[in-house]
Amino acid sequence: MRRPRTFLVAATLITAGLVGGGFAAVASTQDEKGATGPRALPAGAEFIQALADRDFSAAQTMLTPEVEFKALTPSQGFVDLTGPEAVMNLMREWYGTAEGIENLETNKVLQRHHVGYRIRWASPEDGIMVFEQQAYYDVDDSGRISRWHLVCSGDQPVPS
Repeated sequence: MRRPRTFLVAATLITAGLVGGGFAAVASTQDEKGATGPRALPAGAEFIQALADRDFSAAQTMLTPEVEFKALTPSQGFVDLTGPEAVMNLMREWYGTAEGIENLETNKVLQRHHVGYRIRWASPEDGIMVFEQQAYYDVDDSGRISRWHLVCSGDQPVPS
């Protein structure tokens, strides 16, 4: 006889959008009495916001010295990197022409964090493109990202 499984998911709602050519995000959380209020962005959302803003120095400060990065992408297959320098070299390639975040959401499955996001970027050959990624990550005691695993939709052209 199978026993029912119980899942616990904590969610953070992030309202995000392109505002005046830039990105704006507001995170909110709910206390035990149901009251909501603003709070700091989760580490994964802060990392993605820095990348979309092309603030690679700020993004790198979010990573531990031994960060483990794994990705599955349509164009590059399986990517396996270790260390912030290697990760940021790839992030500069991926986000160098980012124009903004179209969608951003975070949640948590027990201790594992999740961030899903859609990035708009400009391709000189193909025009405006978007890609979407789903990342699962861990943070250390200081709140820096120690493990980042993602899957990517691949670049998709935006119809004109």
